[in-house]
This record gives sequence, C-alpha cells and structure tokens, in this order.
Amino acid sequence: MLINFDEFRGRLKESGLPLFRDEAPKGEPLPYLIYSSTGVSEVWGSSRSQSTLCEYQVSLFTMGTEQELLPINRLLSNIPHRPWVSQQGDENDGTVTNFFTYVRVLIDE
Repeated sequence: MLINFDEFRGRLKESGLPLFRDEAPKGEPLPYLIYSSTGVSEVWGSSRSQSTLCEYQVSLFTMGTEQELLPINRLLSNIPHRPWVSQQGDENDGTVTNFFTYVRVLIDE
C-alpha cells in the first residue's frame, strides 16, 4: 500500500519520538527519528507517468538496541519498506546507533 506524505509523517509522529527532517537540533537527547528525501521516481503505465514517488530514508538514532525498532516497525507494517540496517558511530564518548530503512511515498499531484 502506498501512502502520501501527510500519512507518512503522521505515522512517524505516532511513535512518540521527536521527529526531524534532515537533521536534529544540536543537543537533542536520544532517541529520535530523522527522515530525509533520497530520490524521486516515476511509475509508468500505458506509455505515460501514472504516479510520482519520493523515497525517504527513515533513521532511528539511539544508544539503545534494536528492540526500539519494534513500535516503529509496527507503524510501517503495511507499507513497503526495505529491511532495517544499522551503522554505529561515536558521539560524546558513547556509541550511537543509526538504524535506517527506506520508504517510498506517493506525491500528491
């Protein structure tokens, strides 16, 4: 099922975590979600563009574990998205994990 941008943002907000586009403000306490546009594509049929989709990377930044993904995964359960992957980094002498996935969202025209 494809969803539009408002529903996409609404579902992420339902997680109860702070939500930001592209980057969090300096000093924002973990955990939080960030979404960023990674590309735009067209769905073609009958020799013409039927829909425009925007792909977003959704990231959970946390010092916790993959257990924190469960509520977010439930919010995205009926939306096609890639499997979650992770990347570790260091922030203020602590290990921060960026769990991320990609979601395609229908652009309203």
